[in-house]
Formats: sequence, C-alpha cells, structure tokens
Amino acid sequence: MRNSIRYATVFVALMLLKHAPLYGFVNNQNAQYVIGQPNFTTFIWSSGSLNVTGAAYDSARQWLFEADYQNNRVLIFKLVNGITNGMAPDFVLGQPNSMSITPGVSPPGMSWPIGVAYDPVNKRLFVGETHLGESSGMVSGDKRTRVSIYDLSVTANVHTGMPAVAVLGQPDLNTVSTTLNSQASMADIGGVTYDPNHHWLFVTDGATNNRVLVFDLTGYDNSVTITQSPPLLATAVLGQPDFSTFTPATSQKGMSDPMETAYDAASNRLFVSDTLNNRVLIFMMPQPLTAATDMPASYVLGQPVFSSSTLAFPPTQNGMGAPIGLAYDAQNQRLFVGDARNNRVLIFNLWGGLANATGAAGSGMNASTVLGEPNFTSGDYISEPATQSDIFSPVGLTYDGTTGMLFVNDDGFSRTLVFVDGNLASTPNPCGPSAAPTTICGTVTDVVNSATLQGVPIQLFNAQGGLMTTQKTQANGTFAFNSGLTLNTTYYVTAAVDRTESASPIGISIQNLTNGATGSMQIRGWPGTLEVNGSAGSAVLLSTSPFTQQNAPPLNPSLSTSNGYYAGAIEANGTAMLLVPNGSYYLTCWVASPNGNGLSYTRDPALPGPGSAGPYLVQVNQTTTGVSCP
Repeated sequence: MRNSIRYATVFVALMLLKHAPLYGFVNNQNAQYVIGQPNFTTFIWSSGSLNVTGAAYDSARQWLFEADYQNNRVLIFKLVNGITNGMAPDFVLGQPNSMSITPGVSPPGMSWPIGVAYDPVNKRLFVGETHLGESSGMVSGDKRTRVSIYDLSVTANVHTGMPAVAVLGQPDLNTVSTTLNSQASMADIGGVTYDPNHHWLFVTDGATNNRVLVFDLTGYDNSVTITQSPPLLATAVLGQPDFSTFTPATSQKGMSDPMETAYDAASNRLFVSDTLNNRVLIFMMPQPLTAATDMPASYVLGQPVFSSSTLAFPPTQNGMGAPIGLAYDAQNQRLFVGDARNNRVLIFNLWGGLANATGAAGSGMNASTVLGEPNFTSGDYISEPATQSDIFSPVGLTYDGTTGMLFVNDDGFSRTLVFVDGNLASTPNPCGPSAAPTTICGTVTDVVNSATLQGVPIQLFNAQGGLMTTQKTQANGTFAFNSGLTLNTTYYVTAAVDRTESASPIGISIQNLTNGATGSMQIRGWPGTLEVNGSAGSAVLLSTSPFTQQNAPPLNPSLSTSNGYYAGAIEANGTAMLLVPNGSYYLTCWVASPNGNGLSYTRDPALPGPGSAGPYLVQVNQTTTGVSCP
C-alpha cells in the first residue's frame, strides 16, 4: 500500500486564519472579507481595477491565485497571516510590477487570463490565456489562446514578473499560431482544472468549440517538457463526438459554451458549467481516459432533463441562469455554483447522492443554500448597490477545506468576497494569536483535494526520538502541542497513519516560533476503509475498474497490495477490512483451495462473471459497509 496511498500534507505554522462564529453556510449570509475594494459598500472602477474571473488556492502555503483578466495578470495573495479588507497582492504574474497592465505574449507577458488551476503536488500554476497578440479588438474563436504553466515549487523563487516555464496550445511561449490541430489548440478558453491524482488537466473550450479538452500530463511532472512543437495533443474531448466537431447541443452529450469545471478526485466526478444551457453537467470520468471522448453525462443540475435548457428567471431553487463559476468541497461533498444571471451562489449538498439529478423527468435536485440573495426565488439581473452580502455576477469560485473559506469573484463589483463556513470557523484555532510561544501546531490536509482530515494520530518526539505524546486532529484538521516544550529545542512531529506508512519525521525547531517560524512535512494519505463480509478463508480483490478476467492474478491476501490490486482475506469473524485510498472500487471474490505449493484461488461461482460488483465509494477517514461476497 505504501506506493499506492496518496500523499497528504501536515503544515506546522504559527497562525491560522480566525473567523467569526457562524454556523455553516446560511442563506444570504454576510461575507467576512473583501479583496479588491476598501470595504463592502465601496465600488470603485477604473483602469487597473480588479477584474477577476478564475481563482485557485494553495492550502499548503495559504496562497490565493486570482485571474485579473482585463489587466492581463494573475495576482497572488499570501493569506497565512490573515485577510485585510482591500489588501494588496504580494506577487503579480504577467506584469513587471503591480501598476502595469499591458498585454504580452513572450515571457513574462500575459494576455487576458481567464482560468487558473493549481497542482498541489508539483506546485504548478496553470493559466488559461486568450486574445494573444491581438491589436485590433478582441476576436473570438481564432485560436489565439494557450495554457501557460508557472513553476512555484520553490517559495523563495516566486516573484513579481516571473516567467512561465511551459505552454499547452501553442508550440512555444513566444509563438501565436491560429492554424494548429484542433486536438492541440483551443478557440475560447474558459476555465482550467487539474486532477493531481490522475495528472489530468481539464480545459473548457467554450463559445466556438463547445467542448472540454482533457490533457493527460502523466510523466510531465517536469513542466518544461510539456512544451512541444507541434503542441501536446489532448487525450479526450467531452461535449463533442471527436476533435473536429464543434456543434453546440442541448443533450446528454452536448454542450453550449461551457465556461468552468470542478473536479471531485475521490469519486472521479467532473462538474461542467454548461453556461448557455443553464445547467451543470456531471461526468463520471472513466479509465482509460480515452474512453471519455463523446461520453454522456451521468447527471444534470439546473434542469429536469438533459434536453431542457430553460433559463430560471425568476429564480428557483432547482434552476439556473447562465452558471459560470464552480468549486467543490471534497470533505463535505458540496458543490458551489456561481449562478451569474441570478447574481447568486447556489450550494448543492451531494452527500446523499444525486438521485434527483439524473435528468429523468421530475423537478431535479434542489440547492440547499443560497448566497447573495435572501431566498431561492429572489434575484434581479440589475443588482442593488454593493453590500456585505450582495453578489453581482459571480464568475469564479474556489474553496479551501482547511479554513472553510469560499472565495467568490464578484465581477460586477470588481471584488472578491470571502464567505466562511461557520462549522469550521467555530472550531477552536490552536494556532491563534493567544497560542503560547512554545506551541507546535498545524493542519493535516489531503494534498489531492485539500480536504481537512479529522482523527489522524499525530505523534510528538523529542530530539532523541523518544515518543512524548500523541493526539488526533480536530474536525477542522488541526492539532497543537503546547505542554512541556522548551524553547531552543528541536522536536519531531509525524503522523502515525500506520507503522508501514508513516513518513520520516522532519526536525522542526520551535525557537522563535512566535516570529513566524514554520515547518512542513509530507505523510502518506489517510486512507478510507472498505468492509467486506463473506465466508472465512475467501480472498477479496479490489480494483479501480471492473476485473473481467476469469483467472485470478497472483494473490497474497496477507499484503495490502498484490500485483497492482488491493487484496485481503476474510477473517474468522466473516469480514475483511481493506485500507485503500479515496476512490471507487470494484469487488471480485475468490475461493481459496489448497494445492501442492500452498493455496490457489478461483472466482466465487456465486458472483456473476465476468464483471465485478460495484463500484463502491471509499472516502477519507470513513468506513464503507454493506459490501458482501455472495
């Protein structure tokens, strides 16, 4: 299992963000902070004012990335020490300084950035740019687009005006071609989303091509090698039957001007804001990725059926009007939708499944909460004056599961509103200003989906390697050691996920901790558990795709992994407990029989073949039950 579990990250820091005591997201709640304007009621627009679309967040360093499209730049805000209303960015990408807004093609230039996505594993920023090198007005659909890639892996090297290191959609960072293969290039980039689990990059190619391209970046952790001439080809396309068709459609497979995407890495669900169809499509991404081309959506939000595209105005609880921004909360399984035409953000609780979002005749799934409006039926395209709760055209969203902060890019008021989930905000902050100088504290998050991890055992060791104490992380993923510690002394912190899975501890001196000393380390991801019931002595095999072979692979149920699969033995109590990474799994059961060399395994004849049962969803720090061998 050691080579299969995803990585999580422990952050040991002086201070986490503080928030007012709310109680989850509630209808029409006030934002806690505003960026881009000095306060909640001021709306100042001039050349150089914030015009933000896409957003992304680095939970490890608590950095916010904002695509400031009309100013031809991406802004980076360092939020580790909190948020101040109207705060200035710490770094600017695409411009030599914070005052310049000139578009450019060659590094370090940037042109109309629309979408941003962050790779938390390799610390890369993907920026979707449009209108490259245009001098006579903005032309839509002429392939003057690209995805630029910035290497942010070394914090000390990040600076204003730093150049991109690689590009997709163009042969190099200095060239603008409008005649490229349509499998390699985009006409109108909207949003970009990265799945670090499979190394997939999703790029919406909207108004002209009506599709989503998927690039498989497996083997391209070194970003420089992504730049190729001719450019790297996309592996799959959604919304069209092939790479040379661009027809808009209102169907289970088709799209009309898709703008943004969000991804659920645990369940391999891709959310697409199908803007002109006034809906959000949900695709269950397959493996291999090539099977995704022309695949139908599995679910639809905002419409009762896949053939409907009704504009929800006046607004309703289950309808939408030109949805654009999307964000996903992996820990609580919530989808945030920027319902731009209705000036609101809808929150869908997907914890109970998507039974009412299948596209079958009926009312469709209702949103559970609305931000920006007092209720689900109020709303006006002509917005009221700026307030602490009002939203005017939400176009970009990003959510941080560690702090419970939802960033809403309020394009109409040239600002970003920060709403805070009260359930996380009300959890005590062990790293706040009142923390003692001799405090070692931090947060445990899943590096794939940024979910905070509750219940992870954290161990504290002295400099000689002696175990001092152990505690489990709180509901918001935080931990704190503040007893019996001495300044100018080195201690070690590690996560006791499993004796075979813990990372080597990294020494963290707590000298001058109150002055902002920080440390970090990576640990093996905290797995979920699948409980399988059956006859004692049988073997169970879990795979990420249906196991169609009649003959068993070489099995060793005493090991966590066996030849690329997860294997386990059903014990005398009739159960097998398998620790596996987040995801969906298929079950195959095998009967053990002795042979001359030990045991051999044959498929359980009671389980219909050649397919496997499932899929069964396994989530972080949870046990999936009710699974049985026949």
